[in-house]
Amino acid sequence: MSKLKELKDDPKYIINFVEILSTFDPSKTGKYVPYMLKLIEAYIADVKQDYLTTTFNDVKELIQDFHDLAERNQIENKDIYSYESFEQLETIVKEGKSKITESQIKERETKILHEDDNYIVIRPLSIRSSRLYGSTTKWCTASDRDDYAQHFRNYAGNGILVYFINKKENPKENLHAKLAFHNETNFKDSHNISIWDVEDKKLDSGAVFGLAGKIIPMNIYEIILKELNEGKKVNVEK
Repeated sequence: MSKLKELKDDPKYIINFVEILSTFDPSKTGKYVPYMLKLIEAYIADVKQDYLTTTFNDVKELIQDFHDLAERNQIENKDIYSYESFEQLETIVKEGKSKITESQIKERETKILHEDDNYIVIRPLSIRSSRLYGSTTKWCTASDRDDYAQHFRNYAGNGILVYFINKKENPKENLHAKLAFHNETNFKDSHNISIWDVEDKKLDSGAVFGLAGKIIPMNIYEIILKELNEGKKVNVEK
């Protein structure tokens, strides 16, 4: 019998609603249990969904990060069972992440669409890349908050996310020093592009029209639009 099969059959890890509701049944035959199950059927489904998306989300994210770092040899001790607590594993994962240099992020986790002395246009392929190039902005896709990482995955995994950066301008002084472009149409349409400035303010159509040839050189603007319109779906690192 496999270890996973043993765990699935271990009563310590099984929530048995029939057994729980039996303790509430005032009859001696358990005749009310089926009806009680019917009453809470929707609740049981909600509980399962909550476990998948919220309750255990921290554990899911931590294990995914550990796996990714171990695969890239950023963690020396890959025996996860040697870590006795959530806190220990979290510390190791944070240390592993800190070993990834900016050059490694640029090389492995970023698609460089254009770069010269003045400008760089990139497509972030990981939350680390998004945070690196989106620093000093208020973009939710580049936030350092762990609970915001899902925003990046939603935008980059279900659409095309592109960052324009003016190397010569200070984002604290120029709202257009960094711009985030997104096509949210799951790679099927090119008519739903959105743009945000440094403050995460969505630009209106008039402001967008004024970017080309002024804030963004025309040749670079065309590169951005080409990626947004024709770019292929990419694997986004967890």
